[in-house]
Amino acid sequence: MGNPGVLVYGQTEILGPSIPPPRRRRTVTIVVGVVLSMLLAGTAIAGAFVWYGWGTTEPEDVLPGSSMSFARVDLSPGLGQQLAIGNIIKKFPQQQTGQDAVNTFKQRLVEEMLPPLKFDTRIKPWLGDRMGLSLWSPTGRSMRCTLVALASSDDDKAKSALQQVTIANLSFAFSKGYAILATCPGQSGTTADDAVAAAESESLSQRAAFADALGNLPSGQAILAWMNGSAVASGVNAFGNGRVTVPIDTALAGTTVLAGVKATGDGLELRARVHGAAGSEPVTADALSPLGQLPGGTVVGVSADLRAAKGLGDSLSTGLNNLPSDLGGGKVDVARITRALLGSVLSLSIVNPADPQLKVFIEAADSGSARDIANVLQANLSPSDPVNVTGDTVSVTTTKYQGGSGSLADDALYRSAMDDPPDNVVVAAYANVSRLTSAMKLSDEAAANIKPVKAFGMSMGVDQGSAELLIRVIVQ
Repeated sequence: MGNPGVLVYGQTEILGPSIPPPRRRRTVTIVVGVVLSMLLAGTAIAGAFVWYGWGTTEPEDVLPGSSMSFARVDLSPGLGQQLAIGNIIKKFPQQQTGQDAVNTFKQRLVEEMLPPLKFDTRIKPWLGDRMGLSLWSPTGRSMRCTLVALASSDDDKAKSALQQVTIANLSFAFSKGYAILATCPGQSGTTADDAVAAAESESLSQRAAFADALGNLPSGQAILAWMNGSAVASGVNAFGNGRVTVPIDTALAGTTVLAGVKATGDGLELRARVHGAAGSEPVTADALSPLGQLPGGTVVGVSADLRAAKGLGDSLSTGLNNLPSDLGGGKVDVARITRALLGSVLSLSIVNPADPQLKVFIEAADSGSARDIANVLQANLSPSDPVNVTGDTVSVTTTKYQGGSGSLADDALYRSAMDDPPDNVVVAAYANVSRLTSAMKLSDEAAANIKPVKAFGMSMGVDQGSAELLIRVIVQ
């Protein structure tokens, strides 16, 4: 049949063995695939940078890492945040566009800071959308400088304007698209140039404690605040010249606080994280479950899981020695009721804001603690509101309380307000703002302004050496 794979005229076998494609064509296909993959990946990464605002120079990038405290406002976060903020603004009755609101906010923040400059003519032409403020101690001791970082779109115009500012001891310098202003009372030798040099050595964003805390917050924080507890404590004690009697060094040593505010798809949220000294015992808590189990008609609900704090009973009751030695007509002493409550899980439901009625449910550590709690409640409540004890549980329900059907967890509004909570929630609270404000005597204007706000949720969780707070406002 001739050579394999070769078709010869007149042969009956017209399909021979398959012929492999040329190696060059296969290589080209692989190269094209790799290039397309890289382009798609690059587009996705670039899109993420635009959406979340990654890669933008923020005030923490140009202020010293040795700052004692810091706050910043980013009025031009990533595209996702801009859209979310714009959608929230549109839900409130106002005549301004989103851009007008941004300019008004910038004017209120900056104009009084830079006298006698007028915002429209001398500040607006160069001022960007990002601003930061920090307290900085160049020497690490009592002397403090106030630093302000203002985003600058035109350094020449900014310099011309800032030269006219009438603030004593004010100096300024420029760094990475920002005008850095410094005032150091009593320290005329320290200037904004020193702050810029310190930030170039280590900026706040490069400081490990700040970077770690920021990494625990979602991207796109429009407002951010941070505090170095140890530095603040040292500053307070130095300022007090030894007259400070509160053990503030012990309370704040090794502690940092970071809080951020951002827009979400259905409102605003604030997350704060307090990180203390390492070595704290792990905590397991769940205050959300009892909160979600409260009756569906609850307008205001609160829950607290105090089981992890049971060991604090003796020390806390000792600190209450200025109060009467017993409660409830001598039936239960302070130390005993304190220990009983600290080992319990408490939940409270309030309905009918016009005539508030409530239901209290307490899951005590044991039956003895339940009886102690019940005795105190019964001694301080109206006889018409009986206290019921069943095993280790205590409940009180006012006579007109009507909890409605279902539970809070069945309500979509509740679920939105309490979504994505911290771990180990020790305290949680929820309020149906629409139903709460309906019972208030508000003016037409006030009612219209608050109408878009539908609900409020709060949860605080704890971890080893840290506490995280989440506050969410639902706007629809």
